[in-house]
Amino acid sequence: DIAARNIQGLRDIARFTPGFSFENFTGPLAAPIIRGQTQTRVDLPVQNVASFFNGVYLQRGYMIDASLLDVERVEVIKGPQSALYGRNAFSGAINYISKKPGDRLEASASATVGSDERRELKGSISGPLADWLGVSLAIGTSEFDGTWKNNHPLAAQGTGTRDNVGGHENEAALVGLTIRPLDGLTFDAAFSWSNLDVEHQPAYTVSVPGLLSTVNTLNCSPLPGLNATTGAPVGAPQNRLFCGELRPQPTLVGSELSGPLARPAGVVIDPRAYSQRGTSRLGSFKATWDVTEQISLNYLGGWTDTNVQSRGSPARNSLVSAVVQPPFFAPGVPNPFFPINGFTGFDAQPNGGFTSRSHELRVEWRPGGLVRRAMLGGFVSRARDDLSQWSAWGPPNSLAEPSQFFTLGNNTRRDDVSSYFGLVTLDVTPQLSVTGEVRYTKEELTLQVRTSSVVPVPTAFNASAPIVRVQEADFDYTTPRVAVDYKLTDQNLLYVSGGKGVKSGGQNVPGRDPLQDIYDPEENWTIEL
Repeated sequence: DIAARNIQGLRDIARFTPGFSFENFTGPLAAPIIRGQTQTRVDLPVQNVASFFNGVYLQRGYMIDASLLDVERVEVIKGPQSALYGRNAFSGAINYISKKPGDRLEASASATVGSDERRELKGSISGPLADWLGVSLAIGTSEFDGTWKNNHPLAAQGTGTRDNVGGHENEAALVGLTIRPLDGLTFDAAFSWSNLDVEHQPAYTVSVPGLLSTVNTLNCSPLPGLNATTGAPVGAPQNRLFCGELRPQPTLVGSELSGPLARPAGVVIDPRAYSQRGTSRLGSFKATWDVTEQISLNYLGGWTDTNVQSRGSPARNSLVSAVVQPPFFAPGVPNPFFPINGFTGFDAQPNGGFTSRSHELRVEWRPGGLVRRAMLGGFVSRARDDLSQWSAWGPPNSLAEPSQFFTLGNNTRRDDVSSYFGLVTLDVTPQLSVTGEVRYTKEELTLQVRTSSVVPVPTAFNASAPIVRVQEADFDYTTPRVAVDYKLTDQNLLYVSGGKGVKSGGQNVPGRDPLQDIYDPEENWTIEL
């Protein structure tokens, strides 16, 4: 089905999956959505939907839209799955299952050529090297220039975009290994590597006048303009809200129409901006031992190592430089942004790297009769997220790289998680079955806040910056789930299920109110008939 429907990623999966959508406005902050439970904060590190690679948790948004290279299937499971899948399967779960090497030699190759410089090559080979050993290898490369016209004068000269925006240049590889040294004992390992270079998405800004906009492009709820330093009203009233339909193309107003501040129509993205650049490495190792015909012992190990950088273009008109002067700062007050006067601004978040290690051990019992299946297991993981946010400033209407950088955030998050879970399915009658699941989870979260300062060269993360504050938070919770199935006929099933979902709590970077430094986990109950 994946091949026949030309499914390239999660956005295509969402087109064929009722109740599931995928928002990839910008790669690092991509958000899968099940049954309308959207992110209330787009840059929150934790997603409402938990995503997995061969059962290994992918903990950040920039990891989840994985390459569908040599994938056997993609599972989209709706409703809270915290009892079986673990933390943050708040509204559901996505699981990529890679193909295992088969018992015969198989090979495939494909090429795609299309408009807007669409080029794609894929190839795979798998098969047995011995009765007990199978291997597989898949590689692919894909490039595309996007379909939205970029009206920036230098768009055709940029290193990424070539007149258009929304394209990409991606590479991926997948290696699989299956070993069966003894009857009843199987080892499966998979390693996925991907390198992403994704262009800025087509977008434009609506806002009040400020550093990145010379006009007020909002259209209702006028309030007096405010002095940024004193808060006193200044100048003519400024709109504070947008009412009505946001159009696909911006409506030009005021000084944007003509003169030195004129803005080209349509989408105008600085060609130095990009949505996401980075490399992801994912590994899974699974061992299955069939101790008897009814009892099996299973181990799952996971490893992730990723890095990401982004450089947004939020200016309303990226051809116009920023001007920082009163009323933004009162006369006589030192202006910390003086070096950026006359420059074009870029924002950058997230930037950094994420690493994690996880281990899961479970024993399953399938005796038949009343007890169809019973399972007990335990899970531990440790993760480190080095994250920085900064703004970059460079000469306007130029291809010169930014030369001024201001770090806005420079933090390390450490998560230590352990949990214990169990499941039992009872076949009460040939038509009626009952399943109960429960999981207990304990989280130990640490946030290390480092100093933020001007840096001469942009870095994904400044590990040498001193730690100025440490915040710790511990949470524990239990997530149950119960399902009852009744077979009306061989073709009709009646079921009811109830489950609790929990989304991790955490720490805000310290602000003005210490009471808001820590936020508790979110919870939901879902009943489905």
